Amino acid sequence: MSRVFADACYWIALINREDELRAAALAAQKNAIGSVVYTTDEVLGEVLNYFSKRGSDWRGLAASLVEGIRQDSRVVVDEQSRATFDTGHGLYKDRKDKGYSLVDCVSFLAMKRHGITNALTNDRHFEQEQMVALLRESNAQS
Repeated sequence: MSRVFADACYWIALINREDELRAAALAAQKNAIGSVVYTTDEVLGEVLNYFSKRGSDWRGLAASLVEGIRQDSRVVVDEQSRATFDTGHGLYKDRKDKGYSLVDCVSFLAMKRHGITNALTNDRHFEQEQMVALLRESNAQS
């Protein structure tokens, strides 16, 4: 069974009908049927943060999405821990020349740990780490 990693921008696009990545995210969701989707608590935290100041309706949708993701048997959510923070922080320190966030670093390490190369994201940072960003225009059309 194939595996794919889901970044925050993917989950956000699934909720927000006006998101510029919405069509690509929906197409990728169809293509991912039968795959195991991986993500992290840190990524889900980014989703909640994104919607935190958009009002109670958006906050409620985001909270429901995260709850649904965590209960979905087709999605593996790596738990946030001191170890994920510390190893992510280590990669963050090692990539001084990059614009990676801590969550990016945690995501890269989770993907490597699970042997995943494809990510449901448009973040070019994933490509800088030799991963495929499936929601980038050049990859979404293939």
